[in-house]
Amino acid sequence: MKFFNTLLLLLMFVGLPLWAQDTAAVQSEKESEDNTLREEAIAANHALFEAEDVLELTLTTDLKAVKKDIGEEREYHPATISYLNEEGKTVNVELKVKTRGNSRRSKDMCNFPPLRLNFNDEQSKGTIFEGQNKVKLVAHCQDNDDNYKEYVLREYFVYKAFQALTDKSFRVRLLKMTYVDSEDKNEKMEKYGFIIEGDDFLAARMEGKMLEDKKIHAENTDKPIADRVAIFQFMIGNLDWSVQENHNMKICYNIGGLPYCIPYDFDLTGIVDAEYALPPEMLPVNTVRDRLYRGFCRTPEEFEVAFEEFRAAKDAIYAIYNESELLSEKYVNNTIKYLDDFYEIINNPKLVKQHFLKKCRRAE
Repeated sequence: MKFFNTLLLLLMFVGLPLWAQDTAAVQSEKESEDNTLREEAIAANHALFEAEDVLELTLTTDLKAVKKDIGEEREYHPATISYLNEEGKTVNVELKVKTRGNSRRSKDMCNFPPLRLNFNDEQSKGTIFEGQNKVKLVAHCQDNDDNYKEYVLREYFVYKAFQALTDKSFRVRLLKMTYVDSEDKNEKMEKYGFIIEGDDFLAARMEGKMLEDKKIHAENTDKPIADRVAIFQFMIGNLDWSVQENHNMKICYNIGGLPYCIPYDFDLTGIVDAEYALPPEMLPVNTVRDRLYRGFCRTPEEFEVAFEEFRAAKDAIYAIYNESELLSEKYVNNTIKYLDDFYEIINNPKLVKQHFLKKCRRAE
């Protein structure tokens, strides 16, 4: 059976484009490594990210040292995460943390940057973090500004909105974090945040592999999926992304199929409407709330097929906001209006022509 699988892989390898050959070669070389995502780890990841309740965690570390360490040569800092298990007992997990991100790592934007949680297999075994390695934690950005408390929640719900459209998306888990300074136990704060499913676990769900550092033109990816992503970015008012430049975009690949794109990082979108969010200077928009379609051109019929996915998911997307008890009523009302405007556009042929057929990008 193993011989047959190897032979099949070799046959599939012949005639593939160069980027696909690279991927097939990696898959062949790492055949045994693919099995490192043990059943226990996959089950733990499923439980961690499928749950809808808010997970309460306490992170204890030298907060002052971590927050200052925002340069290009950042280091990991020892930390402990604590939580209550199903029996009500405290579970402590040793790990390392360091700051991450680009714009949100800047002091000019955030005094509490996003973090990367680096778990050790031995320490995390048997816990809710079993099998996790380097987990992205999206934090609150500013310690003393109540507006930022809601920004992190708004971004979390954008991930949930994309999940309503497709399972080819990053899953997220909302957190209620208590941050404790290990050098001064009296210094603590409670903030919302969320963690993002790891690349390997997402790829495992898709039965594929992530293409790391491979620059692929969007038109060489699965076009219906690329269209869905581009229209979603239009819906939420996002201009901070690029498939070809791997900017806020991951590319997943399944042997025998086309690669496809999966977006992430939505804090600079119009639907989040953070006060620090500014549109790219080179684009003809005044604010991030102004929508501009950045996908490639399709026929009206092809656009209509893509729009139908959004119509089918409309009730689920609206429910995410209408049923939330964490978002302010004012923000929910503004967001529903913002979404109404999007659906008005895709349901009106004249507006489709104005926003999509005339503004779409031509393949080079």
